[in-house]
Amino acid sequence: MIEPKDLRIGNYLSNPDSVYSKITSIDCEWGDKSGWLCFIDDDGERNSCPLINCSPIPLTEDLLAKCGFRSKYKSCNTDWNIGSFTINQKSNEDDDGNTIPQEQVFYFDYTYEIKYLHQLQNLCYCLTGTELEVKL
Repeated sequence: MIEPKDLRIGNYLSNPDSVYSKITSIDCEWGDKSGWLCFIDDDGERNSCPLINCSPIPLTEDLLAKCGFRSKYKSCNTDWNIGSFTINQKSNEDDDGNTIPQEQVFYFDYTYEIKYLHQLQNLCYCLTGTELEVKL
């Protein structure tokens, strides 16, 4: 379950009515993990729902491209960057081109795992002071 402290206005989450919901406000009392979110859904409509009904959006290569990231293959890893901000992905191929079965896993500085879009948005903002635009 996502906690309100892990979110910022502008983050995207999935809810029962919409795959990509952009948060416009977060309403919860201190310590209340059930909070409510106001958001703009896929159709541009304003709605709200309990945070407990929302889920994080898994980070994928396709989603990185929609955020403006470009990839550069390096040996057994791929670097994804936008400006000077870079995240890393372990390759699904070895140096001989043989496929290595694995889920897409992304890292910052080859150390910190980034599983979800809102985590990437928050990290990018904290390190660059710039909001990560998502072109869905």
